Amino acid sequence: MTSPEPQSRNTKARVAKIIIAGATALALAGIGGATALLLPNTPEGEFAELPAEYMYDSLPAADTGLGSLAWAWEAGISEAMQAGDKEAFLAYSSGAAKEKMSRWWDSTKAIGWDVGFATAGIGENDQHVLTLGVQLAFSSHPIRGSGSPDSGLMLTQNFPYSLTVEGDDDDLTITDWEPLFPMPWDFGDIYVAKRDHVVLYGLANEAALVDANIDLAEQSAELTLSTLANIGGTSPVDGFVAVITDDEQGFNTWLGKDELDWTMDVAGFARSTQRPDYPSDTIPAGVATGSTSSGSLVAMGPSSADQRQSTFVHEFAHVLHEAAVPYDYWGYQEPAPAEGFARYFENAAGVGRDYFEFQEVGQAIAANGEYAMSEEALRNQDAWIAYAAAGSFYQYVADSGGSAWQLALDRDNGFSMSLRARLQSPEFSEAGWQAWAAGH
Repeated sequence: MTSPEPQSRNTKARVAKIIIAGATALALAGIGGATALLLPNTPEGEFAELPAEYMYDSLPAADTGLGSLAWAWEAGISEAMQAGDKEAFLAYSSGAAKEKMSRWWDSTKAIGWDVGFATAGIGENDQHVLTLGVQLAFSSHPIRGSGSPDSGLMLTQNFPYSLTVEGDDDDLTITDWEPLFPMPWDFGDIYVAKRDHVVLYGLANEAALVDANIDLAEQSAELTLSTLANIGGTSPVDGFVAVITDDEQGFNTWLGKDELDWTMDVAGFARSTQRPDYPSDTIPAGVATGSTSSGSLVAMGPSSADQRQSTFVHEFAHVLHEAAVPYDYWGYQEPAPAEGFARYFENAAGVGRDYFEFQEVGQAIAANGEYAMSEEALRNQDAWIAYAAAGSFYQYVADSGGSAWQLALDRDNGFSMSLRARLQSPEFSEAGWQAWAAGH
């Protein structure tokens, strides 16, 4: 989730600023197979267009519910996307849908994509659902030879929309759509800035904010990629896509924070998207399909204002991690492996704070061992303690001759951090970590 740490060195000022990791933020998308994203009950301004509740369910195969019509939509829209033909893409829509789909096309094209496709299905309450998949701006795929079943496959970002359709079964037209996971372009035009390793965007009325942060975003992206190389990793991505906003309501809408029982302040988050369930003739060869996570998205909120670089690096580290080791999208993900890695990565990059700057961290490790980085600890108002504890475990492994990156790659192996670490050496243990921490 985040790197909840005090804003200042005043030990009485314990404002937790949380940097949301995709793996843990994805609990809002995956637990139980269908989760409501509850948006603010009284939206205002740019965010007043959307209703207060969305439901998202795992999409069935393309030939269920919509039959041959779904296949026609998939085939026609996919062909238009792969040809870069906006007019053909819009040919299946009218009215409000045409306007929204046009803005989706213009916005995502401004961010940048060449690979694109559509899948259609039936979602919650028999709603028609159209998912548009693209590989935004930069390549993302587990490294060839890594042993991952997804090695070399493209991790696309995928955006599902609930459709309103009119007409008879032989001639349906999309007349409106609503996002199941709201994105900035669902609220208005966006502004985009680009550098070699990052695309940063925001709503058009926040263009100055984008321009003020694009160079720092690029520096952070370069630092992230070089840091991974320094700790012995090969990057599964060649750049990052992020949105930035000073609108807390908009940020919380994209995060779905109202649905989450967290008490900490959130500075930024990275969130993976769901990949297509099954291969089909409409999906380009090489696109990863199945039930594990797909390409990630990063968002920077107003609480990151005084810690922009460390937040960028933390979130970009999550993107690296999620791309290198895609995870079960609908299953439970223990947060400590992901959050600990991103918190460690801040320090490996030279932009994080000393894990033991405040005595509460060492005290928590000594008293609670691995429980110091439990899910409960990582979500409460003092979550910065658990984040520092989890990051310090990675540092312990690195300082003891192990590989922090390998520990990150072993995220899904073993039931505790120490059991994962023992895959590298039987010398690594909870007690060893506590002793190491006591020396700091």
